[in-house]
Amino acid sequence: MPISTTAILATALVSTLGVNTHIDFNQYGYQNLPVVQSSLQYLGVRNVRDSGENIADLQSWASVAQATGVRFDDFMPEGSPAVVQYAFGLVNSLAAEGVLNAIEGGNEEDDVFAQSMGNSLTYTASLQQQIYALGQALGLPVINMSFGAGWTATNNWQGDYGAVGDLSVYTDYGNAHTYPLVGQGEDWTIQRLDGLAKLAASTRPVITTEIGWNENQGFAQSDIAKFVLNAAFDGWKDGNAKTYFYALYDDGGGKFGLMNQDGTPKPAGIALHNLTTLLADANVGAGSFTPTPLAYQFGGTIGGENTVLMQKSDGSYWLSVWDETDGSHPLTLTLPTAAAQVQLFDPLTSTNALQTIANTTSLTLSLADHPVLISVVPVTTVATAAAASAPNVITTTASNSTIAGNAGTTAIYVYGTGDTVTGGSGSDMIQAFKGANTIYGGSGTPTIQIAGSNNKVFVGSGTTSVADSGTNNTITLGKVGGGAADIYGYILSQGDTLDMRPLLAGTQWAGDTASLGNFLQVTNVNANTIIRVNPSGLSIGASYPVAVLHGYAYVTLSGLLPHMTL
Repeated sequence: MPISTTAILATALVSTLGVNTHIDFNQYGYQNLPVVQSSLQYLGVRNVRDSGENIADLQSWASVAQATGVRFDDFMPEGSPAVVQYAFGLVNSLAAEGVLNAIEGGNEEDDVFAQSMGNSLTYTASLQQQIYALGQALGLPVINMSFGAGWTATNNWQGDYGAVGDLSVYTDYGNAHTYPLVGQGEDWTIQRLDGLAKLAASTRPVITTEIGWNENQGFAQSDIAKFVLNAAFDGWKDGNAKTYFYALYDDGGGKFGLMNQDGTPKPAGIALHNLTTLLADANVGAGSFTPTPLAYQFGGTIGGENTVLMQKSDGSYWLSVWDETDGSHPLTLTLPTAAAQVQLFDPLTSTNALQTIANTTSLTLSLADHPVLISVVPVTTVATAAAASAPNVITTTASNSTIAGNAGTTAIYVYGTGDTVTGGSGSDMIQAFKGANTIYGGSGTPTIQIAGSNNKVFVGSGTTSVADSGTNNTITLGKVGGGAADIYGYILSQGDTLDMRPLLAGTQWAGDTASLGNFLQVTNVNANTIIRVNPSGLSIGASYPVAVLHGYAYVTLSGLLPHMTL
């Protein structure tokens, strides 16, 4: 018999994910803030955990937050009471900048270094009371102190989690540092450490402020990528409010990084990027959408399977299914009524669909030892969207078709691939949920949202907004005097290309790169990069804005050249 489960928002799951950084170290790659920013944008997380230890961190955090939209969990650093107290004194200034989403107690002050500097668990527990009072005054949630030592057979390998008593009245969240050993499953370890965190905050939900795998301890990069995906969903399933992966880059503590220090992703970074990309919901008002139930059942289960059902504001369901204990085995999803389209994705490797079936009630897959995603587009979603504003809304699940808007078109929803879409003359919403589509903006002022890869977007004659959550897509800017483009998404770290040829064809540029700066001008305003064209190339010539790259604060023309076709 099918089970009926109410979905959660896809964006709700993504909002629980975060990553640890060490901008406070000013080394290991963290001294290069533009690369740090592009790395965070690539991962698609909005939560960052770090420790503000000096005035320089105030400026650095503000810069990163402005460029990427992230907010920081500010933990008190390991060290002497004086060092911790100084960091505590900076919290007000960081909060005034609007960059914080939480304040956290002392970080593993039971380790050898902190103890050698005169710190103690007694002092740290006392400080927790001060931190909670400050959090209350600032309106910020407070996370409990963390523990990293004290693992003995005498205390049943509980570490120091039970050493300070129950601090529930001085914290909003318990704190778990979760580092699975080789051979230990992610879910088992998360549940065990969550239980230990309850010893120090029995009535509070838990945040896993650190979870990671050190390559130096025998973990292969390919396996860590799977573990990251497992932990992302295990954390939600087990009730964790947030899960922070350790860490963005390798550091003095080991090779934990999701990304390399030059901003290129390791396999774990690719997997997390693919996951956040597939679950992204760019629709305005997505956060206020109310998810609905979906009835489904699986055949071929053997007992270790886990599922999390999500829904986007376009009505599509995204079902995560995985079995980290039993490994690969065949599984069949069955729906009580036919869906307009069912797709299978594996975020470990790609954002492209492995299977696509239209008008079906079932999908058979080989279940993996890490989460795969099944997208279900109900017929009712397509029908409702069409009926809501027909004939102004065009919806298609076909592939390799041609769709054209007109003056009355308000929205075009494309669920196929290989389609050619042309916007109308109004303020169209054009959404292409898969790759390999060609989209022309038309003569209006469209908003174009694309996912997948190998899409081609041609900016029309009106102002065009392009939101790209995919990879390896091409955005072609129009001729001089045509429309400008507001471009959103992490295009410079996702392999996208800006095709400048039609634009430059309307200038006096002769094709030599040395003089290109006379014709294309790149400036930075706040957290954005503005591209302007000067048709004459003369210093006294007029220039016109042609594109704004939102969220890129430090890009130069030379930095854009590798991403351009001239």
